Amino acid sequence: MPVTMPTMPTLIDLDTLLDVTRRLPQAEKIALASLLLQQAAQPRSKETRRQPGTLLDQGPVAKPGRGRLGPSTRTMAERHAIYASPAWRSAYRPSQEELHCYILGCEQSRVLAALLGEPIFKVGTAQMGRLNLRVAELNRQRYGSLMRAADGSGYSDEQGFNTWTAPPKLQLRPPHPLGPVRVGTETFIVRLPVGLSHGVFESALNRALRPASLRSYVDSDEGRAALARRGLDPDQFLRASLDRPTGLPVAAIELILLRPQADGPALAGILEDIVIDHVLGLRMRRAA
Repeated sequence: MPVTMPTMPTLIDLDTLLDVTRRLPQAEKIALASLLLQQAAQPRSKETRRQPGTLLDQGPVAKPGRGRLGPSTRTMAERHAIYASPAWRSAYRPSQEELHCYILGCEQSRVLAALLGEPIFKVGTAQMGRLNLRVAELNRQRYGSLMRAADGSGYSDEQGFNTWTAPPKLQLRPPHPLGPVRVGTETFIVRLPVGLSHGVFESALNRALRPASLRSYVDSDEGRAALARRGLDPDQFLRASLDRPTGLPVAAIELILLRPQADGPALAGILEDIVIDHVLGLRMRRAA
């Protein structure tokens, strides 16, 4: 039986969605979920994209202007509809591998953030049971400690990049119980599906976060103008780290402009979307 969808605004919260679907017969519930799934898979024009600062009933998020993390193009209600759909139930095969997605700060990242007027955190992943080892490795590596020397002859090594730690526990609404992401004590925990490796997942995460990276901001017209207004040298913010196997500096691309509490729901949505897109064979969809 065809489903006639009630007239609803583009943005609906979960309670509204549940109230609508609760009154439908079972067959129409399934058809509605399938229709919402098809809508979620379609690119949307700028006119129908969610505006920054609205994550449905999860409260306001930091406005993305100045390179800060913005919301993905899927709403929370759309993700919930996907998790309830036959397509997800038949395609999602969770593996035994789980990852931490961490948000870390250090003494010198806080100094740089104060100079820039923007929050700066290191975002990355670690295998389950290896989070402490990963943090210790970052501190030994002094992730982000290198910057170009003033005379352009090489790199100088700044102090304060060996104190990477997680911020206080995030107070976030738990993601959907049927989804692949949950909120841990200090990190997000992602259950990878069969066929999605740690390396591929982290590469997708880095691509999704690139627009909000410190490096992208410094390279942007807006970032350069902000640095000029504050009398700051862009090279001070183009950070690098020493690659131990090669002994060469590599760009510290995982320094991200985000506020852990305010942008936490948007980051959780990115993690969910990476898994959804892999399971359903879709391209990663991010707001422009």
